[in-house]
Parts: sequence; structure tokens; C-alpha cells
Amino acid sequence: MESVMDMAQGFFGGDMLGRVSSWLHESPAGTKAAVQDALPVSLLGLANQAQSEEGSRALLGRFQRGDYPHLEADELGRAVTDPDTTDRLVQSNRGFTEGMFGGKLGPIVDGMAEHAGVSKGAISKVLALATPVVLGMIGKRAVAQNLDASGLRNYLGEQQKMAARVLPASLTRLIVPGGAAVAASTLGERHGPAIVGPLDRPRAFPWWLVGLLAAIAVIVFAWGRRSHHPVQRSQVISEHALSVPLTAGSVAPLNRFLDGNAAPPMRFVLQDLRFQTDSADIDATTQRVLDDVAGVLSSHPTARVLLEGHTDSTGAVDTNRALSLARAESTRKYLTDHGIDASRIETAGLGASRPLASNDTPEGRAMNRRTELVVTAR
Repeated sequence: MESVMDMAQGFFGGDMLGRVSSWLHESPAGTKAAVQDALPVSLLGLANQAQSEEGSRALLGRFQRGDYPHLEADELGRAVTDPDTTDRLVQSNRGFTEGMFGGKLGPIVDGMAEHAGVSKGAISKVLALATPVVLGMIGKRAVAQNLDASGLRNYLGEQQKMAARVLPASLTRLIVPGGAAVAASTLGERHGPAIVGPLDRPRAFPWWLVGLLAAIAVIVFAWGRRSHHPVQRSQVISEHALSVPLTAGSVAPLNRFLDGNAAPPMRFVLQDLRFQTDSADIDATTQRVLDDVAGVLSSHPTARVLLEGHTDSTGAVDTNRALSLARAESTRKYLTDHGIDASRIETAGLGASRPLASNDTPEGRAMNRRTELVVTAR
């Protein structure tokens, strides 16, 4: 079987690695090591999404609809020639990447940075480039070969074995302690990175291999509570870990989902939406994404959604839950003020219970402060 990891590493051959190195302001050796780790880690994160029947169906649906970040070789080449373009690309893909790894991404980035000898910021950027490269290859194959959910899960399971074998033992232990069963399944297989040359470094045999990044998946919390308001239902819709970002002028994925046949729920992040500090007041400069969402919902009058508010971990748990719910309600009010029937919108305040990134950095906290829109009915 062809190795997606090897093919993806081919994207970074030739002068491409040098361009990425210049963009990251890291040494070629460090950049190379970062890429060699980021591609298998991205592949394992993706394989984890297909571990369950529900997850594989959701992932396959995204591939069929095309509403996932993906990069072809020529697109990557054009992007890295302009650092500003690359930065925008990374930013647009960040929500998807964060969702794929959930709250464990921070420690993974730390471990990768230590192993590759580059900054954590550089690792985050490389992951945000590696993920759409891997997604593009898997998605193209899934569609071209008309894979069903079971076929996609089996295919990714085979790719997982090949990807796990090249990660260092220290990193695999950090990601998934106790991955010995997968390690045993790769004994005797010959596999290695496709980027070759004098900068290659020996890899320790991974006695602890990744069991489909099970410890990294976002653990679904099945809890709920009702308030006095008839639509203020603080429930959690089972999430598929991956969330599609919606930005001002780019809410086409929401429209495609509502026009399509895939079964709800489907999760989106209102990536542009911001609120005043410690307030539920929407920042007026970020309202446009809600205008776009209202337009899509107006053209799909039977669709129903759940708005989930999320905060970082700063402050008391109860305060964060109350603030996150108030922000979800504020978002709901904006949509109802723009013509969407209130009965179609429910709200939930989850506080800091579902982080996408580490709360130890300003960047991570900013990612965790978000509003998600879950389509619950078409």
C-alpha cells in the first residue's frame, strides 16, 4: 500500500523545505525534523477521527462535500512564496487543526518542539500546513475510490501503522501512553521518511506507538441542563472533534452542508466572531460573519442550530459558564434580530470545559474563546 506520509513528505522536497525554513525563521535541519514529525502526527490525528463508525461517516461526508482544508503541491508552492499568504492560510486552517487534536495539542506541540529543536510557534505553523496536505491526499483517494465509511476506516488504519513507526518513542509516549499493541503490529515492516539527505537523523524504534491518538480525541461530554428560557437549553451535541471554520465572506461550507444529504449534527466555528472583554457584547467589527450566517439560515428555513459558547480557563468555573452562555444568547439575539426565528436556535454555555488548545499561552486562550454553531436539523 502506498504511504500517504511518504507522498506528503514529497511536497516538502527540493527548495520547498528551504522556503518553509525561511518563513519559520528556523534552520533547515530543524524545519526538516519538524516536517518529518508533523506529517505522521497529522495523519494519526486524522486516523483517530475514523476510529468509530460515527466518526468515519462524518469524516467521509466532509471529504465528499469538500468542506475541509486541503492543499495540492502547486498551491503549497504558491503559498510559501509569500509569507503573508502563508500566515493567512495557517490562520484559516488553525481551527480545523486544533479540533482534530483537542485539548492535548499543547503537550504534543511541546514534545515536537523539543524533539525537532525548533520553537513551539514553528511547530504550530508546520502542523497547520501539514494537516491540509494530508487531508487533501486522503480526501482525494476516498472520493476517487468511492470508499464507504468502513473502507475509509480500514484505509486509515493501515496508514496509521506506517505513520506511527517513524515517530520517536518519547513523542509517542507523550501522545498515547501504552501504545504497545500498535508497536507490535508494525514489527518487521520497513518504512521511513521520504525526505532524505545529510540532515536525516536516526529515529529510535517506537516501542510505544500511537493507538489512533485515542488519548487526543476530544472526549464528548454527554450532559445538559435547562434554564427558565424555553430555548436556553445548555446541552452538548455529540461532536465529531473536527470543526469547520466559518469566516466573514466564507460561509460556503455551511451552505453546502444544508444543501447536501449528510445527516446532522455538523459543527462549525464562528472564527471571526469576537466579544468585548469579560462581556457578552459582540465586537461590532466582527459582526459580518453573523450577517453571512443569517443569510444562509434564511435560505434554509427548516434548519435548526445550537449555539455553543466557550471560554478560556481564566476565572471561576461558574463565571465562565455564565459568560459563555450569555455570549451564545447574544449571538442568538443578533441572528433573531436579522430575521431568524427564535424557535430555530438553541444555546449552550460550556465555559472552559472543551479547550481546543493549551490555556498556558495567549494564543491558546484566544482559540479557546469561541462560539460554535452546530446544525442539529436540516
